[in-house]
Amino acid sequence: MAELDGKMNAATFVSKLKDVGIYAVAFDTYLVRFVTHLDITDQHLDVLKSKLRF
Repeated sequence: MAELDGKMNAATFVSKLKDVGIYAVAFDTYLVRFVTHLDITDQHLDVLKSKLRF
C-alpha cells in the first residue's frame, strides 16, 4: 500500500501508472495498492522508480 501526499488522487495516479505499464488499484481517495511477486529484485525496483517520474 502507498499513501499519496494529496497532490494527486489515487484514481489519477493509477491511470498514469497504467500508461507506463504498471498495474495497481486505487484503494481509497489517496491510497494505492500494489501487488508484487516474491522474487522482485533491486533491478525491478530501479525500473519502477524510473517509470514513476511523471
